[in-house]
Amino acid sequence: GMLFTGRRDEARPHRIDVYYATAGLEGADDTVILEQARSDLAEAAAMVIALASTSEVVLAETGLTESGLGGDIAALERAIGDTRQAITLFRAVAEALESDGSLSAEIGTLDLAAGRLSEAADALAARRRALRDAAAS
Repeated sequence: GMLFTGRRDEARPHRIDVYYATAGLEGADDTVILEQARSDLAEAAAMVIALASTSEVVLAETGLTESGLGGDIAALERAIGDTRQAITLFRAVAEALESDGSLSAEIGTLDLAAGRLSEAADALAARRRALRDAAAS
């Protein structure tokens, strides 16, 4: 159904085309596209790792509130979703370039960073549950 597959609109550009247009890669040589994808993957991984690190710092703070943690957790969940979409995009880019293996290390790094972000979100959720339980006692 539409819930799982979405609305099929043939006029809507494919996500790879959107990426190429945004990155200025329309009509670019495969080598140029590959290098830009590597650069973008490295930048994305660095941003995700920085967010995970910041989340780990927040986790160590005192005076956290349930509502504050709720906002932080929601932000991390959005970032995790965005990261998963980026991974899917770059897998499609690699497939379109017929060079799956050439981006596998960079995609793997981003995937590991997403895992770290998920762990940070889980830790914040556990901290929020502990606050809730302490307040209920």
